[in-house]
Amino acid sequence: MRSLLSLLIATMALAACQGHAPSEGDVRAASRQAESRWEMAVDGGDVVARLIGADGLPVMSIACLAGTGELSVHVPGFTRIPSEDRLSIGFGDDSIALAVDLRSPVPGVTGSQTLSRDILAQIRSASMIGALYGTQFTGLHPAPDAADVERWAGSCAGTIE
Repeated sequence: MRSLLSLLIATMALAACQGHAPSEGDVRAASRQAESRWEMAVDGGDVVARLIGADGLPVMSIACLAGTGELSVHVPGFTRIPSEDRLSIGFGDDSIALAVDLRSPVPGVTGSQTLSRDILAQIRSASMIGALYGTQFTGLHPAPDAADVERWAGSCAGTIE
């Protein structure tokens, strides 16, 4: 009961901050998040976890870049804001600020930061993942299953110098 009450209070607070009650579209968007799936891939040495929405389109990708040792997060549905140079990604209770490449020719928003063992530990322990850029938000999405996260993080560990 306490969890339900906390969820209700959080929902009401979010609606108040946004200036409206949750709409039917908000409810449908939350439902689609529950239907999303993670795909793991190695792409040219980069290790990529890609969240695919129920509609089959990518929602976000999180990659360890082999050549640079960086963590890169891409959210294709976000619109770039010239005055906003930080993309935050949350792994459970922890969040990381990433520098946004405002000149990237790729649609959406991409942020990166040097990958560290601390960041990998945050990723390994995450139950939910979300991204925030200005007022644009995606998540909270369930994290990939533990076995996939461990394989992904283990591969990423090899990119840290």
